[in-house]
Amino acid sequence: MKKYYKSLLLLNILLCSAAGSGKAQDITGVYDRSHRGDPQGGSGLFVLENHKFVVTFFGGAVTGSWSILKGNIVEFKPASFNERFKVFGRHNKDLGDSSRIFFNGFYDEQTFIGFEQQKAVKPLLTRVFNPSPNCFSFPFVYKFAAVPRQMAFSDRPFEYGQTEKDRPAPRAVYEFSNTEQYNDFVAYYITERNNKRPFYAKIKDNKLYFNEKEAAARRTLPKNGEDIEFIRNLAAASQELHSVMYNPFYKECNEDVEKDTLNWKFDASKNAYIDFNNYQQGEEYQHDRQDAFNRMVVVYKFEELKTISRAVKTIAVQEKPLFFVKCREER
Repeated sequence: MKKYYKSLLLLNILLCSAAGSGKAQDITGVYDRSHRGDPQGGSGLFVLENHKFVVTFFGGAVTGSWSILKGNIVEFKPASFNERFKVFGRHNKDLGDSSRIFFNGFYDEQTFIGFEQQKAVKPLLTRVFNPSPNCFSFPFVYKFAAVPRQMAFSDRPFEYGQTEKDRPAPRAVYEFSNTEQYNDFVAYYITERNNKRPFYAKIKDNKLYFNEKEAAARRTLPKNGEDIEFIRNLAAASQELHSVMYNPFYKECNEDVEKDTLNWKFDASKNAYIDFNNYQQGEEYQHDRQDAFNRMVVVYKFEELKTISRAVKTIAVQEKPLFFVKCREER
């Protein structure tokens, strides 16, 4: 699957580099981790020869690297993300000289945005959401009067028990350059919670013990077939993400529409890929259509904006947020 932030499947299938190898016994194989009463059927662990692994489960996958430590302990390290913000853009002639941003995941923490901030010692950033937002209504899209040349983002993660005064003021400020003069953007905020923690297993009797009671027996890795090919492709996938695709109503597309020439074609006038077998003229503007969000017949490609700097700075905050979403009091 080519997309990242398949509002977050892509965040789960990206891969980190292989870890160092050990001299212990061969553990490559397939391990089933079924859980009694689990309607999702547990998970499968594929331990590959190149010190990569893939965990498959209902609705997703996690990939990473493995190594054998002292005492026949295996450490599995899932992929992690060093960046907190990613921005993708495209040209949208319908917007003219204005611009808009779809904010994906920004309500998970206190997040901030600013423009043309590169030389500022203390950047002035605006809250994206009010503190402690609730009562969400997807998607969150904000329209701006001009096309930015640069944009900056920062965050202030919440720690349990902290007050606003307890939180450290300096945070990493991510700055992006809009050299292509895109005017339609998808911005992602990636919380630290999305990074999976390492997990461990002990090798014993050709099994992996994840705790004293849970043991998974090893089966031989298949040599060929669509399933193992898919697993190996996941393990070999680059951690870099250079583009994402969405329909007009901000549902992410998980098809490789660029290669599927039997069903899709690129329409230069719309700057979009069109499913020519099912497209109905003008439906990308039919927001009141009941099935609009789920229909994947018009797909826009958003290209990555390069990070021009990431530096820890003290920011000034414009407290009036872009979005105020609060319909109940926190208890």
